Amino acid sequence: MYNYIRNGLYVIPLFPLLYYTSNDLFLSTCICLKLFSGNFWYYYSHLYNYNIPREYNVLKQFIRLTDTGHLVSFVYYFNPAFFPVAFNVHFIISFAYWLTTLLFGMEDVDNATDSSMIMPVQNTFCALNHGFPLLLLIVKMSKDPDICINCFNEQSLYYTQLWLYSWLFFIYIPWRVITKDPVYSILEGHTFMKLFYKIPIVILVFYLATVANYSGNYLSGFFENFLY
Repeated sequence: MYNYIRNGLYVIPLFPLLYYTSNDLFLSTCICLKLFSGNFWYYYSHLYNYNIPREYNVLKQFIRLTDTGHLVSFVYYFNPAFFPVAFNVHFIISFAYWLTTLLFGMEDVDNATDSSMIMPVQNTFCALNHGFPLLLLIVKMSKDPDICINCFNEQSLYYTQLWLYSWLFFIYIPWRVITKDPVYSILEGHTFMKLFYKIPIVILVFYLATVANYSGNYLSGFFENFLY
């Protein structure tokens, strides 16, 4: 039983309970995805060495761009006007992850394993984090196009880019400087030239902000004009 708790399997039966009490699929999903992530770092953070006291390894659950997706989801839930930024951020998280994984061979740098880990479960939740919240936002958009009519504009793009720059300069870079942890395998390397060759990848991620904003605008118009 303890092994099931360590692997976060209690999140699975918790999900329908949350959905029953909240009647909100998006909120239930956000809570469970974040809870699973927090559970992993609570039980397995000791397996990693980030050049900081081991008790602080648990902070890694807030460092990746994907981790900011949990935050933007909750911001949107409590402030629905944040919908376009939430859509854009999850769009970037999803497409950046799968593009860099499939095209550039990105691998998880936090790949330490333990005999108690149930890897199919870990891999499944990893995949869910990189796509399922975006899918739910698209479903929300299709059911109620009014939530985002004319909201994908220069302002939403500005706040999306601000979100990315804030993560880069206030979370990623300080963490990397302090821990020497590249976070992403495709960003490994500490010499100037090795880092220089990573610039196109960073540009790709920021370019996705524009693609996301355009896609959100197109989808909102599509759902408004063709489904209603």
